[in-house]
Amino acid sequence: MQDHIDFTDSGEIGLYDYYHFYLVNGVKRNHPTEVLSEIGKLPKDSLNEKWKEYYAISEMVNEDNQITGKTLTECIQNADKIYKIADELKKLKF
Repeated sequence: MQDHIDFTDSGEIGLYDYYHFYLVNGVKRNHPTEVLSEIGKLPKDSLNEKWKEYYAISEMVNEDNQITGKTLTECIQNADKIYKIADELKKLKF
């Protein structure tokens, strides 16, 4: 597992995302973190409640599309949250 975890200078732990979507609705999306990164670029005040939930989860992803946390436990819990909604993320159109 240590080959897949990155300890940053900012004190966060990053976990590489190996979950693959491939082709979704004609758009190539490789990872749930890529979808969440796109959601994180949307204006938060224009989102409905469900999309605000996705936005909050997108804050668990850094600019390198790694799942992050302040501790190893938090990082793994964040990964669990993201992978539980992976099928939902795969179906999103935006």
